[in-house]
Amino acid sequence: MDMKNLRCKRLLLLAWLPVLAAARLQAADAPLYVWPADCPIKPGERVLFLGDSIVAPGMYAHVANALVDELCADQKTPTFFSYGVAGATAQSIVPELPKALKGGPYDWILLNYGQNDSGRFTPEQFREHAKALLAEVRKQAPQARLGWISVAGTEPTPYADEKDQEKRAQSQREARDKCAAIAAATKALCAEEKILYVPLHEKFEEVLKERDAQGLKVCFTMDGVHPNLPGNWLLGAAILQGLGFQPD
Repeated sequence: MDMKNLRCKRLLLLAWLPVLAAARLQAADAPLYVWPADCPIKPGERVLFLGDSIVAPGMYAHVANALVDELCADQKTPTFFSYGVAGATAQSIVPELPKALKGGPYDWILLNYGQNDSGRFTPEQFREHAKALLAEVRKQAPQARLGWISVAGTEPTPYADEKDQEKRAQSQREARDKCAAIAAATKALCAEEKILYVPLHEKFEEVLKERDAQGLKVCFTMDGVHPNLPGNWLLGAAILQGLGFQPD
């Protein structure tokens, strides 16, 4: 690991220490949680998140590992890995697959594409690209079971009612609608291909609706798309919830 990556990792760990400490204190006074028995992903299995920039190392895969490590303590749990390429789509990632799968073998590969696709392709085109990607992943990683995490989507600004924000808010609403269509296409594709569907889009929408209902001026992304620190924790926790891990 070069010094730049080492410094980045240390900064991320320092930023997450307060949250981990709170989880540790809660776990110390409560029964240990166990990985859900009805989840198709089993303890001890290796899971690769494969996607675009929000799936890069140090993002929500790190959160998923940190949360299950703290809340499940010494119990056996899945281990999450990640490979993300900025700007990637379900079509553009295909040539990268040998590099992405180099750290395998993996028991599970959960794909998370759709954000960049939403602005370039129709839902029908996305489905065709996604089907081709799934076929290639099956060819290169025949031992892995597959799933797809629906795109989180575009976060609408909570400041839409303020001066000079309406144009930005309208643009984000349009992008949000496109992501919703991609998420619907993803869910249909998973049913057709008989693979695991992880409802990240639905989980994120629930949080946004609650935020708006309470009138909270809080952002989970830096630009409507790329998660900030709270956003990464939100996505990591939402994916775990989508897999059935829902500690009180």
